[in-house]
Amino acid sequence: MITNLRCNGEATPISVDRRALFTWETDFNQEGFSVIIEKDGKTVFLDEVKSSLCHYEYFGEFERLSTYTATFECRAGEKTEKKSITLRTALVGGFPKNCKWIGAGSVELDKQNFNGNPATYLWKNFSVEKIEPTYLHVAGLGLFVAKINGKRVGDEVLNTPFTNYNKSVLYSNYDITNLLKLGDNKIEIVLGDGWFNQTAKDEWDFYKADWRDNCKAILYIEGGVELFSDGSFNCSVKGQITASSIRLGERVDFTKNHGDEFTLAQVMQPPKGKLKSMQEFAIKQTDTVKYKSVRKYDGGYLFDFETSITGYVSLTAKIGSLVKIRYGDRLLENGRIDNSSNGQYVYGGEYQTDFLTGDGKEYSYKPLFTYHAFRYVEIEGLEETPNDNQLIGVFIRSSFPEIGSFSCDDDRLNLLSRLSNLSLKCNYTGFPTDCPHREKNGWTGDMQLSASVFIKNFNCEENVIKWLEDICEAQLDSGIIPCIVPTASWGYNWGNGPAWDYALFILPYEIYQIKGYISAIKTVYSACERYLDFIFTTQKDGLYEMGLGDWNYPKNIEIDLCPTKLTSSCYVYSMTKIFAEFCKILGEESKFKKYYVKAEEIKEKIRNEYLIGKNVEGHTAISALIYFDIANEKEKEILFNKLVKTVEKSGYRSLFGVLGAKYTHNVLCEMGRVDLFIKMMKNSEYPSFGYWLERGATTLWEDFEGTNSRNHHMFADILAVMQTYILGVKYANGELTVAPYLGEFKNLEGSVSTVNGKVDVALKFDGGAVKGKITVPYGIKARLKLPRKEILLKGGLNIIDCQN
Repeated sequence: MITNLRCNGEATPISVDRRALFTWETDFNQEGFSVIIEKDGKTVFLDEVKSSLCHYEYFGEFERLSTYTATFECRAGEKTEKKSITLRTALVGGFPKNCKWIGAGSVELDKQNFNGNPATYLWKNFSVEKIEPTYLHVAGLGLFVAKINGKRVGDEVLNTPFTNYNKSVLYSNYDITNLLKLGDNKIEIVLGDGWFNQTAKDEWDFYKADWRDNCKAILYIEGGVELFSDGSFNCSVKGQITASSIRLGERVDFTKNHGDEFTLAQVMQPPKGKLKSMQEFAIKQTDTVKYKSVRKYDGGYLFDFETSITGYVSLTAKIGSLVKIRYGDRLLENGRIDNSSNGQYVYGGEYQTDFLTGDGKEYSYKPLFTYHAFRYVEIEGLEETPNDNQLIGVFIRSSFPEIGSFSCDDDRLNLLSRLSNLSLKCNYTGFPTDCPHREKNGWTGDMQLSASVFIKNFNCEENVIKWLEDICEAQLDSGIIPCIVPTASWGYNWGNGPAWDYALFILPYEIYQIKGYISAIKTVYSACERYLDFIFTTQKDGLYEMGLGDWNYPKNIEIDLCPTKLTSSCYVYSMTKIFAEFCKILGEESKFKKYYVKAEEIKEKIRNEYLIGKNVEGHTAISALIYFDIANEKEKEILFNKLVKTVEKSGYRSLFGVLGAKYTHNVLCEMGRVDLFIKMMKNSEYPSFGYWLERGATTLWEDFEGTNSRNHHMFADILAVMQTYILGVKYANGELTVAPYLGEFKNLEGSVSTVNGKVDVALKFDGGAVKGKITVPYGIKARLKLPRKEILLKGGLNIIDCQN
């Protein structure tokens, strides 16, 4: 049987545009398959594939607003199974010429308006004579909410996603058939500033972005009825949302009605960016959290949710002259929210605060055009304390499916696993941020460090490809890429460099290694080549020393710092080697040889500088030479023994920054000392991850001191290490190995995403007995590897009951 056939992650896709990734699952070991793509009953594409992998990437052209059927016939010997999926294409080639960008008009922007502008309300009545399949295509800048006959279209939030609006603007596609009625209908679009018109003065110059303009929208309804956005729409800026700021908050006056004062919409200048159909998973409400405690203070209430989330609260209460909702994740000594660190790079306006006014009636509220990150919420101006049904924490993130997990019978490791997972989820809201409050920036270095753990734990490939497209669009003609993406202009002269730029290479490589997809490689291929052409010009004596090194190492403690020249050179070597692999995968044999030889030259320079007859000290430097495969096997053994002694001498403390953390943890485990990694995780002495836990961390922190962001994912690779080396799930060279680390554990459970689907492991250890179950995707060679025994695993459920 073939199940879960999807196109771009959807069962009934209606947004297909520039690529189509088909995935499915089988309950047999597939040997090959055929794919037939048809339109109007005629075959437009046919392919025969000999592969056990249950995915297919189609890069052919589609016609606009057309329906296709893709049929997959999978084979195993004499057995065949067939499954079809119907997909609809979006506005391939662009919106009709009759569609105009409309809004309240392009007027000179108020540069001191830190709190944002009033929402723009656009609406129009239209008639429907017959209910037939009908679709809405819409982009709203900065953010939009669409309604048909008063009902919200879709369940996304914070749409349209952030891009460089001078290069790309994403539009969304909806089936609105069920929202229509015979006779009179009404469509309404509400627009907020978002990133497009980010008004708050910030450190990263988004308030200076040359794409900035007042809010505008473009829409097209087609199918059963046709409607274009134009100057016949009604328009008002006198509605309930009086201001919105993606960095600060939202201001709402419930006594206002946008229908009381309106004019006709103005046709506005289009953004420079090309309109592209949104392919990735949208930002949605994925969970809710109830507060665990409340404390009254003079003038308000402090609510503690006892976990950190990204989003906002949903409040139902009587709203009078002013209600103030303030968000944060740490407290002052007096028990009030402390945003001094989180808000230090946003100048002007009240940080992470929403304001509500009303006439004393009961209203329900959650923001439309902002989001916050918080554990604590202060609310002032309420007549009485809301109960936990009236005040609910709403968790939002990009809604890609969550696949991975890890747990064992050690509470500290379990907590670090949960905090890593939560930090990853908190930091993907349309693009991967470093932190969801303090900066909200797409730092490339953070994402490269989390590449493996993201791909193993989430089906996020479409979202990552979108962000890789953002990186490519941010690249200068010279080949330089910035350290934050998207960017208005900041990050080309500081913060970038090989260790951060590595994201352009390692993300598509991890997608290929873990999932087998080449879409991401095709996306970045030319950008990678331009980048290497640039970075090779920066060499000095064959080595590289550009940008940041082992960032955020522990402060006020003796530590052997790793030279930035070593880490930068190792990353340039790795990027060159990865690009050679890209060339090989895409059939560019001559380029493969060119970059393979170049990589070996860089490797030899690193060896001469740091290895042959030289001594390196400290966790990061020693482990880097092993992690990047600079040392030969004999040298690795010598270096590894030195690393073990260094770790033991340090008392299992984390004497490294973000780069050294990844190298050290992976090297220790890959070379057989998982026990040392576990000791480092269990350690609570500063600096360590356990030190965070002792201080009440509910997500991972940016630094070991806790002075900066307390919701960061750049150390989250520890979750991937647990899954790979403690749970023991590794996929390499076409084979899956489950090699659990027994050690002191009696129970291990977890899941990991692999090339043909999810691997589930649940094992119990009692002396020499091993019991439990392992579920393996069909089509993968797999084995359970115990210290004294190996068992071949079949596709599907495997019951384990053996003696080691």
